[in-house]
Amino acid sequence: MRSAECAGAAGFSFAAVDGAELLRMVVRNVPVRMAMLDRDLRYVQVSDQFCADHGLRRDEVEGRTAFEIFPNMPERWGETLRRSLSGESFRAMEDVCERQGREPMWIRWAIEPWRGVNGQPTGVLIFSEDITERKRLEASLREREGTIQSLLETAPQAILAVDEKGEIVIANRMAAAMFGFDQEALRGAPLEMLMPARYREGHAGHRSGFAANPRRRPMGIGVDLQGLRSDGSEFPIEVSLSSFESAKGALAVAFITDITLRKQAETALQNSEKELRSLARNLLAVQEDERRRLARDLHDDVVQQLALLSIEIGKLASAAPASARQTAERLRLLQSQSLRVVSDVRRMSHGLHPAVLEDFGLSAALREFCEEFAKSHGVEVEFEGPDTDAAWSAEVASCFYRITQECLRNAIKHAKATRIAVKLEADAECARLEVRDNGAGFDAEGGRTGAGLGMVSMKERMRMMNGVLEVHSQPGEGSAIVARAPLTGGSNEAANFVG
Repeated sequence: MRSAECAGAAGFSFAAVDGAELLRMVVRNVPVRMAMLDRDLRYVQVSDQFCADHGLRRDEVEGRTAFEIFPNMPERWGETLRRSLSGESFRAMEDVCERQGREPMWIRWAIEPWRGVNGQPTGVLIFSEDITERKRLEASLREREGTIQSLLETAPQAILAVDEKGEIVIANRMAAAMFGFDQEALRGAPLEMLMPARYREGHAGHRSGFAANPRRRPMGIGVDLQGLRSDGSEFPIEVSLSSFESAKGALAVAFITDITLRKQAETALQNSEKELRSLARNLLAVQEDERRRLARDLHDDVVQQLALLSIEIGKLASAAPASARQTAERLRLLQSQSLRVVSDVRRMSHGLHPAVLEDFGLSAALREFCEEFAKSHGVEVEFEGPDTDAAWSAEVASCFYRITQECLRNAIKHAKATRIAVKLEADAECARLEVRDNGAGFDAEGGRTGAGLGMVSMKERMRMMNGVLEVHSQPGEGSAIVARAPLTGGSNEAANFVG
């Protein structure tokens, strides 16, 4: 018990009472723990609350000394009681009382002398209150606050709590490190100091709106948020907002993540994807150039030579004498074989790179291909397309031509189709190709087993054209392949095309 600290502290005051009986009545009925002792420190009167708290009857207490009722009373308390008989007053807002075999009890108490009609101390009045539960709650609260503080300080995110005035109330260690400030310098500072000047005015309005309707949500969806460090540098951030009620009123809590590394990784990935697209586009361009060269060589050299051979053989067969009938028949057979070779080589040349694609455009090339495909495979192929497609880029024309080739071959090989419809159309910006068949169909959602690289190749071609490829099919209901791409193909102008 610290007398020097307790004396004069805010607490309880007892005036001199002339009537001892009146004082006894007050002590007995006061709704707190209170006791009245005489100069021998014997209990004269105790309150009902005193009896209830100590589990004693009134007749067990009155007339006995405090040392008899509480034999384990610390000597310091006995000394305080004796000093109070000489006129001193003592108070303690909290004191601990050790109890054998039980947890300590915390009490708030006051001891003052009560005086008789002559003004001299006649005994002492003791007030005490058990504050053990309050101390337990305070300890629990301190423990929780310590735990919360530890969580704040070890959190991998920057955490800021802001009051309704926009001032920072809580700033954890990560927030200080992220923004380059001392933690104490952040507390009480305006939140807007942590963002670029161009955002501050608008953010004040957003902050007021959140205070009026607080809810847990990410901040700035679809917007690149920027933080401002103490050195004036900006950096990209992600922010999630929440709120809670505190003793200081409603607080908005921001969980902030520095996404600089992620942004750098995304940029690197985008650049890498652009490089891969460019490489794939260049490879396809080289492939098309090589096919074009092979087609030209086959047509200008091999086909011409075979055609000349066929003509010469025909002349020879016509000029053979009647006695050389067998020779003539042999020559006619050779001529027929050479014509078949010419037809096969022409078909190969056309497959490698149809000259009509460059000479007359995609629509004419597809119409010719569909007619030849129908004849060679004995199926019905219907083509519908514009009369001219001069505005289309060579990339888109070549891409659509190859996709049509692949679709028709798949329709015959895998779907066993007997009727195929090819439709080509375009508006001012977008080209569209649709190939439908009446084949066996397949589960478009689950994919088609054994389809090879054809579908992958078509999708990759469309991706490089900044286009889309849609596949619609169900088992037994045929298939539909729809390709859409900007007329400018994979150029920069088409980078934002959305199918």
